[in-house]
Amino acid sequence: SSEGEETEETGEQAKEAGDDGKDGKDGKDGKGNSEGKGGGKRRKRESGVLPIFKNKRFKRNAFVDEDARLFGTTLVYECGPARKFHDPNKDVMYLQKNLSCHWNQSWTPENRIDSCVWTACIDPPAPPQSNHIKLVWDGEPVPFHSNASYVCDSEDVQRYFTNDRSQSSYNVTCLETGGWQLPLIWPECVHTISCGDPPDRPVSGTWEWNREHAYLTDVAYTCGPTGKFQTADGTLLDDFTSVCSWNKSFTPVFLPECIETACLQIPQPPRYTGLQFKPDPDNNLVSFTPHSVYTPGRLPLDLLLPAKEFCSVQGNSFKLIAKMISDQPGRSGDIVFLTEDEDEALHISISLADNTIYRWSVINSTVQALTGAPADGTSLDLDEPFVMSVVCDEDGLAVQEHSRVPSFPHFLHQLPFEEIERVSVSGDMLVSYAGFGRSDTSPAPPTDFNLTFSCPPGQVFDADWFGVPEILMTCQSSGVFDEPEDWMKYKCVYPTTTECYDCTSK
Repeated sequence: SSEGEETEETGEQAKEAGDDGKDGKDGKDGKGNSEGKGGGKRRKRESGVLPIFKNKRFKRNAFVDEDARLFGTTLVYECGPARKFHDPNKDVMYLQKNLSCHWNQSWTPENRIDSCVWTACIDPPAPPQSNHIKLVWDGEPVPFHSNASYVCDSEDVQRYFTNDRSQSSYNVTCLETGGWQLPLIWPECVHTISCGDPPDRPVSGTWEWNREHAYLTDVAYTCGPTGKFQTADGTLLDDFTSVCSWNKSFTPVFLPECIETACLQIPQPPRYTGLQFKPDPDNNLVSFTPHSVYTPGRLPLDLLLPAKEFCSVQGNSFKLIAKMISDQPGRSGDIVFLTEDEDEALHISISLADNTIYRWSVINSTVQALTGAPADGTSLDLDEPFVMSVVCDEDGLAVQEHSRVPSFPHFLHQLPFEEIERVSVSGDMLVSYAGFGRSDTSPAPPTDFNLTFSCPPGQVFDADWFGVPEILMTCQSSGVFDEPEDWMKYKCVYPTTTECYDCTSK
């Protein structure tokens, strides 16, 4: 549209004067002259040219341009929406300018028009349709420095701004030039978002994640059976959660540092050293007995029950610290409570491929009370340390797959519990500890725990006969003991000669 307006209101029409024109149709006398005061038609007076004004509009009321020059015509000029005339001499603004055609063939009051200037903004810019945002505007001019607002188009589905889900609108500002401050990149509205991958699982830790990347998906982390997260202020946390946020990333992006509170791996001196474990009343350890073992190495592993009445004592349990090393179909980790006749009072089978933990018994080669089905779900994962506990009581055996999840319902005794003789551990597991004890105790020695090994009585270290034939190792905050790099220095031998250093004779 054009920038301004001018309107012709009325023109004084030529009037008939004198007689009815009998002297000639064209109103001339016999000499060819126009008639004067006495009769004939009066001559129309016209302005030579219409004023030419840029940036205005001229509105006509069904008159041709010739009519706009007639004496008495008044033209009304307007700048149009959101604009006004600016008088530079008086420094004022006004809405319209009227010019009239006078008998002297000129326009008054003056043959010029002031420039139009913007006083507001109109026609806010249209965003890309693919961005799913729409303009909210009532059609009225927008004052300088005010805004036109845009909201998410949620007619078919609820949408939100990608940069901030709680944002209700986006504004574009009206500038003093009459234009708009256009965004470099228009915002976008979406129904939902997807995140990238969450933070990596701690090396010795666990995570609970459904493998989805949708908005508000959460991943729960632990530092493993013996670790805790340490925040910047020193607070220790058992677990930590990262959530898929609207910024398309899991937040927090980084996990706190894992601080170990105990050592799962108990170092064993090589056999050639001859060193023996030395019990310490101040550093009591569920030690190396037929009923428990640390880092047993290859499986299968068999452990004897401490006593036939083990299950009749409230709070007794079997504990296993391990991690699964295969998630392939047909592969499993198995814990079996056996009788002397090889009947299975309880068979626990961990199947990551089936995402479940099966439980059953076998009596006279017949499977009974099979519990568990594919896709039941398990909190265990590949290469993820776990502490499994099996509490034995007079009613049955309660399996807790992980120290931070509830136990399964009791597996009722299918055989008299007094007949359970041993536990066999086998399959695709890497075992750190297996053994019997109280359910409220931890088999993992805490940090700063001292572990002592000594030579048998009468023996000394081959490399140092005069040193105390003992070695003390301490559980470090890293979760490992500070065992020596070279065990050959601690080989135990019987002294076979007597040597004298710096001897003098009197």
